[in-house]
Amino acid sequence: MKLLDEIKTDLVNEKAKLTNTLRKAKILASQLQLDEFKNWIRFELEGYDRYENLPGYRKFKAHNFGTFSGPFQSMIKKLLYPHIIYPHLFGILQRT
Repeated sequence: MKLLDEIKTDLVNEKAKLTNTLRKAKILASQLQLDEFKNWIRFELEGYDRYENLPGYRKFKAHNFGTFSGPFQSMIKKLLYPHIIYPHLFGILQRT
């Protein structure tokens, strides 16, 4: 199959764009009627609609750091704060 050979060539070519290779793979998936593979490609190209649909390799733990200022020019830089208070802080920041 010519399309499959193009995909293989693209995957080892450093200059080939991954999005173009995924689009070729989507065409191949349609031709072979591989719906699950086609859906995976669509999510990779367009983004996942819900957190629950994210595959494990797309999930990671991030650390939240902030710079906070207070009265009399006081400041705390690069303060690590827990994930549990992030929504509360975000709500405060949006109101100001």
